Amino acid sequence: MDKIEVVNKIKEIGVVAVIRGNNPEEAVAMSEACIKGGVTAIELAFTTPRAHEAIRELAKKYADNPDVVIGAGTVLDAVTARIAILEGAEFIVSPALDVETIKLCNRYRVAVMPGTTTLKDVVTALECGADVVKIFPGEVVGMKAIKAIHGPLPQAPLMPTGGVNVDNAGEWIKAGCVAVGAGGALTGGGKTADEITETAKKFMLPSKPYAFKCAFPLKNKRLRRLVFEAFCRGDCKPAKASLKDLPPPFDDVWYRRPSTSKLLSGAAAAA
Repeated sequence: MDKIEVVNKIKEIGVVAVIRGNNPEEAVAMSEACIKGGVTAIELAFTTPRAHEAIRELAKKYADNPDVVIGAGTVLDAVTARIAILEGAEFIVSPALDVETIKLCNRYRVAVMPGTTTLKDVVTALECGADVVKIFPGEVVGMKAIKAIHGPLPQAPLMPTGGVNVDNAGEWIKAGCVAVGAGGALTGGGKTADEITETAKKFMLPSKPYAFKCAFPLKNKRLRRLVFEAFCRGDCKPAKASLKDLPPPFDDVWYRRPSTSKLLSGAAAAA
């Protein structure tokens, strides 16, 4: 997959799973659980012992699946980046700005996402050819930093990692981020594979940018949620049936349906 396609796919998915395991086998299992839950952008951190083995296994398994992108995280230098690329990583994420890593990734046309918390480094990253700039740690700088950075640099594609959870992922997207990175909130806390999958599903609901329109009654929050989840699952008919007899007023809310990029407008839209 070309680097532009990789970046576009990550933006489409909206959430990058940051995977840290005690060994390659655990990292692979966590990744599989995330993919099963719909978070199909996987960042395998090099804090995992022998992380390159996990990258190799997953890259080989999903080589023919255009919906899954496998990358490497916690890449501190160009040498580590090259190892990850040779094992099949389609994107490289760093916690800090390393110019040589960006150069190497551009040399081999691999998407690269260096991390920073300063405006100066965002400018440097863009000048060097970064595809996305990782804002890390997100919980330290906060969402207001996104608006502040986009003031002088509206063209900067930003992705926060750190402090992103199910409750605020959508808010980061609304603040102007192209995607979010989710680590501990997605896979941490001793979660089982099934729990990771269920958490991944929850992440996909609020964090998706907008691709179809659905009308919800303003006051009935429970029904709003049920219909929203039905649309996200692709259950259009039950959702339409639930909406057809609802009186106004309606609130226009836009969400993406994971299974398609078609635009759906209102309760009567067809997939």
